[in-house]
Amino acid sequence: MRNPIRRNKNIGTAKQGFKQNNKMVIPFLRHSTKFFPENLTEYTKVRRCINGVNFLFVVEKTRPDYYHACTIEDLEVILRNVLVKDLGDLTTIILRQPKRKEEILSPVWGRLVYGYEFENVIQPAIILEAQSYQRSLVWKRNLHVDAQRELERLRHDGHRIEENRREFRIYPEPDKVRATQLYRTLLHEIGHYVQYNQTGDEYVYIPKNEREAFAHRYADKMSKILQESRQIPFDRIVDFEALTRDNLQISDFIDGYKDFLYKKFDAFDKPVDDSEKLILRNAVEVILKAIPSPQLDAEDYYLWGYLYYFSDGDRPTLRKVAKEKFEQSLVVDPGYYMSRLYLAHCLHDERELDDALREYERVDQEALRQEFPIWRYVKLREQIGYCYYQLGFPTKGEAYFEEVLEYYRTIDDQLAVPSELLSCLPKNHPIFIALCNIGSFKHDNFKAEPS
Repeated sequence: MRNPIRRNKNIGTAKQGFKQNNKMVIPFLRHSTKFFPENLTEYTKVRRCINGVNFLFVVEKTRPDYYHACTIEDLEVILRNVLVKDLGDLTTIILRQPKRKEEILSPVWGRLVYGYEFENVIQPAIILEAQSYQRSLVWKRNLHVDAQRELERLRHDGHRIEENRREFRIYPEPDKVRATQLYRTLLHEIGHYVQYNQTGDEYVYIPKNEREAFAHRYADKMSKILQESRQIPFDRIVDFEALTRDNLQISDFIDGYKDFLYKKFDAFDKPVDDSEKLILRNAVEVILKAIPSPQLDAEDYYLWGYLYYFSDGDRPTLRKVAKEKFEQSLVVDPGYYMSRLYLAHCLHDERELDDALREYERVDQEALRQEFPIWRYVKLREQIGYCYYQLGFPTKGEAYFEEVLEYYRTIDDQLAVPSELLSCLPKNHPIFIALCNIGSFKHDNFKAEPS
């Protein structure tokens, strides 16, 4: 008979419940002989010819917040400087997204698989694992000698490492992870393959610590050669045209593509000639086209439209494209007022003043006033007045012009030329005359006529 007060004598021991059958392990396919790194999900194949050798790069799609630290172009630079005889048959590079349990139980920067099965072909391959920059790596303080040396190597790579009484915390950052994988891990795994080729069947009998020591020596030697020849370090190579051509997702490689976008955009906004503007616009367009549409936000479309709006060439065609981009921006975020402002500018330029006025008045004018130089707000008030005046509401238009005039009387040096006001009013109009008496406009281009 069951006794409800009898204590289970197995509690606290290895025999408690199903504890032994519930150990966390990396899952494997029961009817497959594949090693877990060989189980790829969604991937893209890219082929490159390096030093006359055909290489296969396999890029697996990453999970949110995970990125491949090295681009294919980065890897090409290193592989181009490695002796062909050292690489031998090692012509496959896998950029892989690790599974969650693999990260817990078998975390690595990269690994070499001597017989990697990919699409029913077995070949040696180097695997570089995607990393998340949102989490830290935790190492216990009781490290063995090899782990202590690796910790020093990570410090040398520039990783931020914090320590307390119990553990070391390593905080991955894009540039530091790239340095580790590109300048050390890749060369380290090639070093393993060099020793594997040199020793043949005896390789499996070499102690693990000796194999690791050989790979580290090879990586250090190659790294020194590349540094002395000024091949490394080098800035990250992101070829957006190649990403698009190879059907790769920019989001798999870049954490915050906007840094690249802003860099090109800032260059466009500086005084440059027409040919440079076209090059910069094309560069930005390549970046934006490489990003899946659902990932583009209102600002992306605004910048895209802005580049077309201020480009030189066939104005109607450029304005049409700019208008489409501003409209797409407002579909994504109806409250993005800069897109609404420039959409109104496009309509204004096309002389569709009714529609332009509607869009001008929907701009968040208080936000424009707070977040941008005052001239933008004053110019908007002037443009609203212009639309009213030209649409047959002169009294309302003049009220806006009076407001603009007051700004010019007080902060004249911070404002833009009131071209709409000056082109709209007759030269004997009191507002026109008053404006021409202000310092900046006392010249022949803005000469008032007596009333």
